[in-house]
Amino acid sequence: HNHEKALADGEKAIELAPDWPKGYLRTARALMSLERGSEASARLRRALEISPRDEILLKAYKEARVLAECTRRTEKAIRASELPSFNGVGDKDIVDISRGKCMKK
Repeated sequence: HNHEKALADGEKAIELAPDWPKGYLRTARALMSLERGSEASARLRRALEISPRDEILLKAYKEARVLAECTRRTEKAIRASELPSFNGVGDKDIVDISRGKCMKK
């Protein structure tokens, strides 16, 4: 699947129809496939401004936020593991992240 092409198509849809929430959703899904959760969240926030009660958008927004937080925590753990001391990121955090458990439940 070509996620970069899907992203370009989604961005074009937004350009052509900026008030069409599905363009933002398509763009966000492509961004999520590229592990760019923060950017996906931003696109979905805009879609939710247009259609605030859309369940599909709400679900996608939640998923994008989870991905963004997961990415943030993973990057923090990687940075911390490169330091002589882990600066507050414990071994358990790094193990949980490596097992895909990067979000608190």
